[in-house]
Parts: sequence; structure tokens; C-alpha cells
Amino acid sequence: MKEEHVVCPRCGSAVSWFERYRVKTGSGYRYYLYAVHYDPDSNRRRKCYLGPVSGYEYAVKTNPFIPLTGFRPDIDEEWDRRVDYVVSILESFIDCRSVDAVRRLLNNLKAIVPRLEKRLESLKEELKEGVVSK
Repeated sequence: MKEEHVVCPRCGSAVSWFERYRVKTGSGYRYYLYAVHYDPDSNRRRKCYLGPVSGYEYAVKTNPFIPLTGFRPDIDEEWDRRVDYVVSILESFIDCRSVDAVRRLLNNLKAIVPRLEKRLESLKEELKEGVVSK
């Protein structure tokens, strides 16, 4: 049986385990997540910073429409996280008060939707052939 590994979104290597570090701040504590890569042959560990556990405070204040969550081990694929980002940004345009901005967004969406539909059909064919996973 093949052993499954979580892939590090930072470097692409297999993650041996995750570590959480606590840092004292003026108003309490913040926790930061690291992926640890362990090489049993050399008994060495390498760590990749994945971001704050509870999300990015400053970036969320300046970009409230983007769900900046950092790495989420509960999501199987990095693409799922990208979809969440794009959907949140698109939903922010519902309250937009600029006719030109909404018009530009819609024109770009109309141009990209057929390309995405074509890609989906191509992926469905590849899925049937076993080239890609669901």
C-alpha cells in the first residue's frame, strides 16, 4: 500500500509533520504554522513557513474581500484555496458602485468562461483516461 503525504505548498516536498509556534504579542499570542520535512538518512529537519494559523491580520484589514487564511491542511488541494479567493473577490463586486469596473469585470468573465469550459471538457477526457485525478 502506498503511503500518502501532504505536499508542502511552499516547496512541493512531502510534509513529515506540522509544527505550531506561539509568539507573544501586545494583546495576547499569535500562532504560526510550519511544515517540517524530515530526512531520516541524515537525521535533519527543514522547515517551511506556512503563515499564521488564524489568518493574516494586516492584509485582511487592507483587503477585506480576500479570505487570506494561509495554508489550510483541511483543504486537499491548493486549487480549492484559489477557488475560494477568486469567488470572494468576485462576490465583492456585487456591492461595487462603479459602472466601468463592473462592465470591465463582466467582459473579462465572458471572455474567460468559454476557455474554462473548454478546459473542463479536456480534464473530463483526461479523467476518463486516468491521466488526472478528480
